[in-house]
Amino acid sequence: MTNEILRYQKVFNSVIERLRKNEDILAVMAFGSMVTGDLWEGSDIDIFVILKEQQESIRNIYTEENGISVHMKLLSKENFLNFYENNVIGGYMHRILISSKLIFSKDEHITNVFNSFRYINDSEREKWNLVYLGDILKDISHCKKLIANNNIKSAYLACMRTVENFASLFLNFNGYLVSKDVVSVAINLDDNFHFILDKLVNTSDDLEETIYSTLNFVENFLEKNMRSCCSALIKYFREHKDFMSAEEIKLDAFFKGFNIHMEDILKELSCRKIIRKDFRSIKSISGNLIGEENVYC
Repeated sequence: MTNEILRYQKVFNSVIERLRKNEDILAVMAFGSMVTGDLWEGSDIDIFVILKEQQESIRNIYTEENGISVHMKLLSKENFLNFYENNVIGGYMHRILISSKLIFSKDEHITNVFNSFRYINDSEREKWNLVYLGDILKDISHCKKLIANNNIKSAYLACMRTVENFASLFLNFNGYLVSKDVVSVAINLDDNFHFILDKLVNTSDDLEETIYSTLNFVENFLEKNMRSCCSALIKYFREHKDFMSAEEIKLDAFFKGFNIHMEDILKELSCRKIIRKDFRSIKSISGNLIGEENVYC
C-alpha cells in the first residue's frame, strides 16, 4: 500500500505542477481521499480548479494520468464566490469545501473566501442539529415499526442509518466537522458509542435485542441533550409568540435551505413540556371544517 500511496502522490504532484504553471488558473483545492488519507487502489484524485474565464456552472472533467483517475471540477472565480454567498452553511457543497485543502492560490480574494468557508457560526450549527435530530427521530420510529412487524433484517439496516445520523448529530453538537466518515470519527471520540457499534456490527445472537440496545443508547443521549439540540428552535419561539404550525416554521426565512422534520421535533418538545401545543381549525372556503391542525408556541 505504501508504494500505491507514493504512486498517487507522484501523479498528484505532477498534475498540480502543470496547473500551477497555467496562467489561466487562479487556484486549486484538493478534496476526497488525497486529503482524508483513506486511499485505496480505486481512489480518484479529486480537485477543484478555479479558472479566470467565465463558466456557466461547474464542469466535471474525468481524466487518467499513469493509470490513476483524476476528477477535476472546473469553475470560475464567480462560480466559487456564488457558492460562498448562496449555499447553506454546513450543506453538501460547504462540507466539501470546508474539508478540502487549498493547494495554491494566485488570488487573494479567493484565499480569503476559502478561509472563511472553514468557519461555521453557532447559529448555523444549531440549525444543523435540528436537521440531524429530525432524521434520527424518523429513523427510530421507522426502526421500531419494522421490529413490530417482525421485519428484523430491514430494522437492522434502519438502525445502521440511525447510527450514522446519530454520529452526525454527535459531531455537530460537539463542534466537530461533519464529513463523509462521521461514524469513524465519532467512535474515536466516545468509547461508549464505539462499544455499542461493535456490538451491533458483530452480533450473532439476539439481533432484535441488540437493535433495541442501540436505539436506547441514542435515546438516552437525546434525553440528556434534547433542549440543547433544539436551542435554535427554542430561541425562535422566544421571538415568535404566536402559535405556529410546523409548515409555517419551516417556511420562515430563518430556516431556509434546511431540510428539517419539524413536526417530529415539535411533537417531541411538546411531550417534554418544553413548548406548548394547541390546535387550529382549518376550514374550506364554505366554512366547513377540514381538520384541526397542530400548532406550537
